[in-house]
Amino acid sequence: MPSEEAMGLDNTTIIVTASVLLISSLATVFFLKNKKCIFACNWGKNPITLVDDQTKYALALAEKIEISHDTRKFRFRLPSEKHVLGLPIGQHVYLSAKIDGKLVVRPYTPVSSDDDLGYVDLMIKFSLQALH
Repeated sequence: MPSEEAMGLDNTTIIVTASVLLISSLATVFFLKNKKCIFACNWGKNPITLVDDQTKYALALAEKIEISHDTRKFRFRLPSEKHVLGLPIGQHVYLSAKIDGKLVVRPYTPVSSDDDLGYVDLMIKFSLQALH
């Protein structure tokens, strides 16, 4: 087997290589354990509202805007003016309400982004026949 000198390796090269491998391995383990944060956290810029996908969050309706005869934009207030929703792009939230004594749950994809602080917007189209 050739010696380290014959292969062009010295102690500094070995130490640097081992350190890089160790740091890379630790970073990979950290991110895999916190993979939820990879997609949903904004790295400490603003607090996130949707921290746990199994928890229900009560958000107050701040505004209802008529877009067309059968479409409304509903703006819900987040816990503070600095909060973001924290939902990954393309994901949806479930709205639940009791209507006529029955629990009704519907999925909606927000039309606002995490650049919008303090609120989340949902565009909802409804049937006028269902209202009468």
